[in-house]
Amino acid sequence: MYINLDSIFPFYLVTDGEKTIIERKIDELLNKYDGDIYIYEAFQEYAFLLKSFLNHDMESYNRVHVISEIDHMGDLTKTLFIECWDKGIREEFDQKKYLMDLATKNTCRYFNQIQFENDKVIKIAKTEDAIKLQKIENDFYDRYSNIPCLCGKQGYDENKHELILNLVNGTTAQDWYYKNGDFKKLISNVIKALHTINDTDIDIEDNDEDIRKAFYNELITKVSTRVNPCKKLIDYFIKETEVNCIDHMPITPDFNILMDALNKWYENNEINFNACLCHGDPNTDNTMIDKDDNVIFIDPRGYFGKLKTIGLGMAEYDIAKFCYGLNGYSRFNSAPYIEIDELEYSDSDGLNFKIKYPTGDNSSITQIDLDDMPIDTNIKIIVGIIWMKLTSYIINDPMKSVIAYLYGNAICTKYLKELKYLK
Repeated sequence: MYINLDSIFPFYLVTDGEKTIIERKIDELLNKYDGDIYIYEAFQEYAFLLKSFLNHDMESYNRVHVISEIDHMGDLTKTLFIECWDKGIREEFDQKKYLMDLATKNTCRYFNQIQFENDKVIKIAKTEDAIKLQKIENDFYDRYSNIPCLCGKQGYDENKHELILNLVNGTTAQDWYYKNGDFKKLISNVIKALHTINDTDIDIEDNDEDIRKAFYNELITKVSTRVNPCKKLIDYFIKETEVNCIDHMPITPDFNILMDALNKWYENNEINFNACLCHGDPNTDNTMIDKDDNVIFIDPRGYFGKLKTIGLGMAEYDIAKFCYGLNGYSRFNSAPYIEIDELEYSDSDGLNFKIKYPTGDNSSITQIDLDDMPIDTNIKIIVGIIWMKLTSYIINDPMKSVIAYLYGNAICTKYLKELKYLK
């Protein structure tokens, strides 16, 4: 039997938090039929991406074959049943509506559910990973409740996986920027607030060697482990479509060369990265600005590798995580889908992406250029690293995955060249 997709990529690769639409459909068919499953995708580039996506789980999907020319199936089409997609997600318009509905039903990604009640916010962990993070977050609130820029906690129900927090009378830093536009003042105020966290006394349980390994893992090792599962998709875009830059910023096509440069950069700067209390994820949606323009942080985790000390991390990473939000991540993350609208070529820049958001606007992935931010070059490189680490985290949407990698690559390439680690 076979499925005819009719070039509606990438919407059949979205997820509601567990499995993508196409995985759920294939699972149904594998349980229903004993033979092989054939997926027909007329557009060869999309067929390549879909095949690469399924290859990440070959043991589960070794009976599944992706083809882009119906003739390759020979006489099979005369004897096999044709399954249709479930009503409501078959057509492109319906799939976009499905994604938009997902975005309105949940906030803070798909592993947490948020409820608002009067003066409190109830955060309900919905997956095993979310439950683990919630426990760390609860410990952080308990240990450091005296930090003025940290949101107050009202309660924690471990059995129900519910963390109850004070409702901040204000807005997210992202929305504050949209309203006020003064991102330099915003970054300055957030860095001051982060210093309040960084300067808090912390009992460090880990030894220097374990801390060093954790820092290296977060900034270097995780780049490879997060990129490698998506390497076939990335290589397709770099080699087959000859992508040389994104946002008119050149990329480093050879991933190994980029990682060698990042390793040298890290070795020379490791001594400057000091262990201290950190928020862990102060992106522009986890950073609130109250009615008096005070900075208040929510969702602290302080998680850095496998360190024992709750909240132990790297101050520079916290700053980079916030600037990463303003650089474009917050808008990128909140959009339920993003399409590569067109690839444009120029002699000076090579092939460059233009992307399209659900609102229909064609724009750059960059919201605020890192060159305009009052941060040093090392923090800008960490921003690029964080973009690349996003790659396999969002592989359920290959377009976002590829864009995140290429943009992070372009950022690292630019600033590693400035510091002479790349030619």
